[in-house]
Amino acid sequence: MCCQSVRILLLFLFTALSFVANNFLHVIPTVIWYCILTNSFSFILFFVNFLLLKTSQKPLKDKMLYYFSGIGGVFGGFLMMILCGFYKLDKKFIIFQFIILLTWCIGLVLLFNFYAPFENIVKNLFI
Repeated sequence: MCCQSVRILLLFLFTALSFVANNFLHVIPTVIWYCILTNSFSFILFFVNFLLLKTSQKPLKDKMLYYFSGIGGVFGGFLMMILCGFYKLDKKFIIFQFIILLTWCIGLVLLFNFYAPFENIVKNLFI
């Protein structure tokens, strides 16, 4: 997965799979399915990266791990980083992951605080 096009195709795949999963199980919203898929994939990527570092092989590129953390897999990545230990990773990598996590947390807080007024504005636009 060295090239950007494969990453974007995986992003589209996660989005499409979340809509398909929502068709089979309507109780869980599409956004939650997307979060489950991206965090699961990010968890697996971080685990593979940990195994590669442990066996002294060439690890996965940091850009790829940043990308999948940025598109929604930050919590799965952090869970794997906690399970495997932070001390095995580069300090720059950990700081960048914390910045991505902080950005996601701020975004979720803003979403939950301002969702109801935003929803009313959107409803009024289409009525």
